Amino acid sequence: MTDLAKPDFEYRVTYAVVPSDFPDHARVAEDMSRISPKPPKGGGWQLAGSTPVQNAKGCVIFYQWERPARERAPAG
Repeated sequence: MTDLAKPDFEYRVTYAVVPSDFPDHARVAEDMSRISPKPPKGGGWQLAGSTPVQNAKGCVIFYQWERPARERAPAG
């Protein structure tokens, strides 16, 4: 994905599901490790923002990542 404002950057989105009963203190460490932002594979990613979205089962957090675009090998 590219952004016209920053055409020399790449973007990715990851997400985490927050359970409706969060924080359940019996499993708070496990829940925190699940919902903490984890960058996409490939290295060099910086967290650019996050957006929480409520649903009937709890909350989903979308994490937006960016990094300087890398040179791609020519196709073919």
